[in-house]
Amino acid sequence: MLEQISEMKTAIGREAALIKRWMDARIFNSQSRDQRIFVLDNFLPEEEFKAIQKLAMDNQEVFFRKNSAIRSGAALGLHELRESP
Repeated sequence: MLEQISEMKTAIGREAALIKRWMDARIFNSQSRDQRIFVLDNFLPEEEFKAIQKLAMDNQEVFFRKNSAIRSGAALGLHELRESP
């Protein structure tokens, strides 16, 4: 039981730190190295990229939630969320 509480405390601390960094960058306009974005162009071989692209396009309803219950504003219970893909 104490181990679970310790793990929760650690997870909450990490989440709080992430929220603080986000607030610092977005709300208080302070610069942080944690907010940098790096774009890697063409880091996959072309054939692997095309295979992943085809997989995503063939399964749009799974990967792109445009028409999902979450996007449509419907409420989900925790048990429904856990059982959903």
